Amino acid sequence: MENDQNARRQASSTGEGWPLAARRLLTRREVSGDGRAVFGENDGKWEGFYRNRWAHDRVVRSTHGVNCTGSCSWMVYVKDGIITWEHQATDYPSIGADCPEYEPRGCPRGASFSWYTYSPSRVRYPYVRGTLLKLWREARRRLGDPVAAWAEITGEAGLGMLCVRRLLTRRIRLGTDRSDKLLFPLLSATVLLGITATAAHNVFGDGYDYRSTVSVWFRGLFTLQPQPEAIAGAPLLFQVHALTACLLFAAWPFTRLVHVWSAPIGYLVRPYLVYRRRATPAAAPTAGGRPRSSSGSRRAA
Repeated sequence: MENDQNARRQASSTGEGWPLAARRLLTRREVSGDGRAVFGENDGKWEGFYRNRWAHDRVVRSTHGVNCTGSCSWMVYVKDGIITWEHQATDYPSIGADCPEYEPRGCPRGASFSWYTYSPSRVRYPYVRGTLLKLWREARRRLGDPVAAWAEITGEAGLGMLCVRRLLTRRIRLGTDRSDKLLFPLLSATVLLGITATAAHNVFGDGYDYRSTVSVWFRGLFTLQPQPEAIAGAPLLFQVHALTACLLFAAWPFTRLVHVWSAPIGYLVRPYLVYRRRATPAAAPTAGGRPRSSSGSRRAA
C-alpha cells in the first residue's frame, strides 16, 4: 500500500512514464526514488548472481603479450573454457633484500584484458593492406614460393625504412659513424642491383637462368674452388651485383653487421635488470646552515 501511494505521488510529481510507475506498483520491495535500486531483506538471490560472476573451474597462468613490454604474470580464472576474471600473480622470485620486490605487477589494462578478448570489435581475421597483398601475390607468382615472396617484399621495405629512419631522425643520425656511411650504400646497392637484374632479364626480358652460371660461381667461393668462367658470360647487371656483394662481405667485419655472427649466450646468466632509481640521500646541514656532503668535504670560500 505504501509503495502504491509512493509510486502514484512520485509519478505525478516527476512526470515519469508508465513503465517506471508500473515497476513501483508491481514490486513488493522498497524502490529508490530514482527507480534504479530495489531494497529487500532476507533475499538470497543476489548472492547467487555474485557467486556465479566469480565462479571458475580451473586457474591458469598467462600474460598479455600484445602491445605490452612488461609481460607481467597473471592468474586467469576460467569457467567452461571462458575467461571469467583475472588478477596479478604474487609468486615472483625475490630479487634481494636491498631492492623492492617486483610484485604486485600488472596494470588496469591487463586486468580488463578479457574484455578485449571477447569484445565484438576484436580482430577476428588477419588483416593486410591491399597494396602489400598485391605485391606479395605478384612476387609469389614470379618466384613460386610464398615464403620467398614475403622475404623479397619485406626486405625491400625494411631496408627503406631503416635508411629513412637513420637519415631523418636526428638522434640516430648523430650516432652514425663512418662504417654506417659505408654500409648503407653498399647494402642498398646490392639489394637494388639484384632486384633490377631480376626484373630486367626475368620479368621484362627474355629470361636468364642465373642458377647455372652466377650461382655456380658463388657456391665455388665457399668451397675454395671458384669458377670465374661461369660468371664471365653473365649479363653486366649480374656481374655488378656480384661485385657489390663481394664489397659488402669484405666490409662486413668492420660494421655493425658483425653482431649477426655473435650468440647472446650472456643473456642466459645475466641478472635481473631493475628499472628503479634509488633515492639520493639529502645533504645534512651544518651548524652554520650550509649543507655538507656525505663525505664531509667543504668548498673553500
